[in-house]
Amino acid sequence: TRHFFAELLKNDLSAMNFIDSDFAMLNAPMARHYGIENGPRGNKFERVALPADLSRGGLMTQASVLLGNSTGEDSHPILRAVWIRERLLGGGIPDVPITVDAQLPDEPNTPLRSRMRVTQEKYCWTCHEKMDPLGLPFEMYNHAGIYRLTELDKPVDTSGEIIDSGDPSLDGPVKDALDMIQKLSESERVEQVFVRHAFRFWMGRNETLNDAPALQAAHRAYRDNGGSMKALIASLVT
Repeated sequence: TRHFFAELLKNDLSAMNFIDSDFAMLNAPMARHYGIENGPRGNKFERVALPADLSRGGLMTQASVLLGNSTGEDSHPILRAVWIRERLLGGGIPDVPITVDAQLPDEPNTPLRSRMRVTQEKYCWTCHEKMDPLGLPFEMYNHAGIYRLTELDKPVDTSGEIIDSGDPSLDGPVKDALDMIQKLSESERVEQVFVRHAFRFWMGRNETLNDAPALQAAHRAYRDNGGSMKALIASLVT
């Protein structure tokens, strides 16, 4: 992921490559992990064009992000959804109430989506309505970020929905993670949230109401220069 970020900066590529890209930075072990046969031969990370049928593209399908938002044994749609809600949609999810036993049924022969039925109970669904449909499309990748079609010998249900994103044109059902990624990559709201996170990173603080002109100017610079990362950074720090 660090090599991917460096590649964007070095070549001044659009920040929306974080959402959806047609390349990845891979070495030989990672190429094998992604199922790419004619990839790099050594341990050095190289830019590799992704085949259109590989079901990869952008941070959300990178193994590091998928693995980082799993338990190490199971994929974790809720963690993956919180990542999308907070990092891409600019929303927030409350902490789990201390009175809630946030455990799924211990049913090792039951697919994860079916075990998550308990989150649809009225008390839980208030928050999970905004999480579960965001994370479940990424069930097409297991806990280690490996693409899969089945779980426990049963077809994986990758359907989901974007709900209450703050952009009515973005809300709606999606058939899988790639469909969601396509919608997110075309969203102006996602661009604006990215600018906000960039501000926080380079300024070392959260934005205030007085920072609105700087954020708007940075977004204009980003758009006027074809999504240039360098233009965005220059606008923020000058």
